[in-house]
Amino acid sequence: DGKWLAYASDEGGHSQLWLHDLASSERRCLTPDNEGDVATPGWIQGLSVMAFSADSQRIHYTRSLDGGRRAFSVELSNAAVEPVSALSEYTDVTHLASAPRGNEIVVVASSSVIPARVVTVRKSKAHVEARSSSESLKANDLSVGQPLRWSSAQGDPVHGLLFPAVGVDGPSPVLVSIHGGPTSQDHLCFDIETQYWTSRGWSVMCVNHRGSTGYGRHYMAALRGQWGVLDVEDTVSGARHLIDAGIADPHRIVLMGGSAGGYTVLRTLTLHPGLFRAAICRYGISSLFGLARTTHKFEAHYTDLLVGLLPHAADLFRERSPIYAADAIRDPVALFQGDEDDVVTKDQSDDIVASLRARGVQHEYHVYEGEGHGWRRPETKEAYIRSVESFLEQHVLYS
Repeated sequence: DGKWLAYASDEGGHSQLWLHDLASSERRCLTPDNEGDVATPGWIQGLSVMAFSADSQRIHYTRSLDGGRRAFSVELSNAAVEPVSALSEYTDVTHLASAPRGNEIVVVASSSVIPARVVTVRKSKAHVEARSSSESLKANDLSVGQPLRWSSAQGDPVHGLLFPAVGVDGPSPVLVSIHGGPTSQDHLCFDIETQYWTSRGWSVMCVNHRGSTGYGRHYMAALRGQWGVLDVEDTVSGARHLIDAGIADPHRIVLMGGSAGGYTVLRTLTLHPGLFRAAICRYGISSLFGLARTTHKFEAHYTDLLVGLLPHAADLFRERSPIYAADAIRDPVALFQGDEDDVVTKDQSDDIVASLRARGVQHEYHVYEGEGHGWRRPETKEAYIRSVESFLEQHVLYS
């Protein structure tokens, strides 16, 4: 009705929903008890986490919760918050919008066992408007994801997700997956590649290391100046947590990551040789100098915050660049790279491969023509999965 401005602010530690009265300039927090974050990083256009109802009496919003995102509504008159119960089966609710009339909202929703759908909520009931896939997979073949929490070496909480191997009792082989960003987040949502591995006897652990979003400002800011340190520590402590919990076969744990996650993979291999059986590295960063020099405009000066300012931080850049410690890598590695990647350029992978080849370290190197920062073509995606599966069989499962 033109009287209010709603926004998100993390001034209290977590991103909360605030309301500003345009006439009086008074403001108040509508969600003071929220532990999750309302706002998400604006990596891409078109994201929406809040919307006024048509009558301006409430605000619908989503917030992070237990590794996913849930939908809520808050009454403006008394700040009473209620979950959108019609969406209770979904653990990841995004792209929220409100209809111009009635009390309807529309979202994109999924869970670890439900592929993404466009869902409309009207009269307290959910209606599926469109599906991202045929949803022909059987529920018994799918892994139900769950949030994880463990302690770092310093006693700080670390977060992640676990997708257990389907049909496996006792310790299983584990893929320890590190997201990109590095200030990004893995969500408790449907991921077909994760389900592929869990249906084949692998558990998948997604590490939302310190520096990840979705867990408050302090958690996200922890990686400032500590990239290549805390992400590695949290990856290692997460793997050990799974061993101690009897979830992971300690002799069959594999690192996996792409981009910034690939950097953490390489850095971990240099600092903890022998801890992991093998590693999968997609377009991983081997030189922080090279990243600072050649990365695209959107992430220019990213390393200033995560590592330090050049030239003053040159020693840190060298210390934390895997290429300068590549002689320590002795575990089998499969590397994958697009030849048109302008975010992490091909020479980053070429240099690591040259070091592995010179020292006779077991490795594979796959370069995909016409691909950039991630795989777009169906044939590339299939070739990648087949190559990874063959590599894991050779170096982990049957060696």
